[in-house]
Amino acid sequence: MTKQTLLLADHHPVIREGLKAIIRNADEFKVVGEATNGWEAVERCESLRPDMVVLGIAMPELNGIDAAREICEHQKSVRVIIFSTRRSPQLVREALEAGVRGYIVQSTESAEILRALRAVANNEVYLSSAIAATVLDGFLGLNGAARSVSLSVRGSLSCRELEVFQLLAEGASTFTIAAKLHISPKTVATHRSRLMRKLGFQNEVELVHRAYHEGLIALD
Repeated sequence: MTKQTLLLADHHPVIREGLKAIIRNADEFKVVGEATNGWEAVERCESLRPDMVVLGIAMPELNGIDAAREICEHQKSVRVIIFSTRRSPQLVREALEAGVRGYIVQSTESAEILRALRAVANNEVYLSSAIAATVLDGFLGLNGAARSVSLSVRGSLSCRELEVFQLLAEGASTFTIAAKLHISPKTVATHRSRLMRKLGFQNEVELVHRAYHEGLIALD
């Protein structure tokens, strides 16, 4: 039997180890690689070509939803699953719009995690039972106000501004951001001013608070 190959991406080693322990109980899956941040996940998908990738959301440098978008756009054969504590309808909607095929909350039991992997391996979409009803409410418009708050960030910022937004929220300096994104410090400052103005932030505290609620960063 040909095994489905998996890449596991999360900044917490204990999460990756827990997933590996669960996957070892299923003969049809094989973990071929790991990543600790979003960009590493994108790069490892390109080099390893796994069948599936399991992503956390609040990963450093590039969050899971934007990493999923990169993978789904450029590695179309790779099926993406989000594995996160976050269960808000707006984040699930953004993940699905990015192209993910499954969304599992971290409190999910081992048996359901394996069911999700098998479903996605069979080209089905799988939502954890813990969030299915909440997500349905969101799509029906019962949480439209909350959803519009989240979408206002991604809808109003360019891709580069989103990258700067996340790195600023993680505490990176202007020069560090410039080096990571291969742009000048002056360009970083311009992006910072523009996104602060667009989102109405008065200071860095507001920026970090919003980034956390958008699922871009973890405060641990």
